[in-house]
Amino acid sequence: MKRSTWFVLDVFLLLIFWSAITAYVPGAADVLPPVTKIASKMAEFLFSGALVRDIIVSLGRTLAGFAIAICTALPMGIALGTSPRLARAIDPLIEVLRPISPIAWIPLSILWLGIGESSKIFIIWQIAFFFILLNTVAGIKGIDKSVVEAAQTLGADRIFLVVHVLLPASLPQILVGLRLGLSVSIGGVILAEMVAAQSGLGVLIERSRVTLSPEPMVVGILTIGIIGYLANRAMLLIEGRLTKYRAATLQQVD
Repeated sequence: MKRSTWFVLDVFLLLIFWSAITAYVPGAADVLPPVTKIASKMAEFLFSGALVRDIIVSLGRTLAGFAIAICTALPMGIALGTSPRLARAIDPLIEVLRPISPIAWIPLSILWLGIGESSKIFIIWQIAFFFILLNTVAGIKGIDKSVVEAAQTLGADRIFLVVHVLLPASLPQILVGLRLGLSVSIGGVILAEMVAAQSGLGVLIERSRVTLSPEPMVVGILTIGIIGYLANRAMLLIEGRLTKYRAATLQQVD
């Protein structure tokens, strides 16, 4: 079956399971609203425009942080992957910073950048950065040395080597990092918005928690899930296009 068919089937089974729990498990409907109530609340938010506004705000923050992560992690990953000496010098710092939870950065981000957009974008950048960086380094280091040596023998300078050899050859691993980075960025925006934000899906979820309103909370969670699914599908389409570019580029080098 096609991927879209499996998606529809999975959603259908989830709705049946959800409905069965809320209908037959005592007290379940008090903490997990029935599907009909969630659908009604989502329709209400959509028609009022509130949900669309929150989606736009959250997506803007996500894409901004993700774009900055790409612009910083890719060059650094290429540099670390091509320079063993630089990698030995920087790796200890990376291994110290990488395990630190994004939650721990929130107070510092507010102290450094205030409660505006910058602190939220910083958190999203920090979440995505290491996924992209480490996969880029792994992709560069995994390239067959004979490919690089062949390009250098033909007179390729450093820029040509990076653009036409290193990036295409390591593209599959880099794309894995980009997909993971985008996925955690979408989840990370909720974390960033739960602190000192006035709008966004994270605010919707947090306000629902404070007011003990499960329907809006579930609407926000489901919306994030749908956005994540659509973003992953978009990345797969981009990956397909770039894979064709990679094959054509490597064929030219050969």
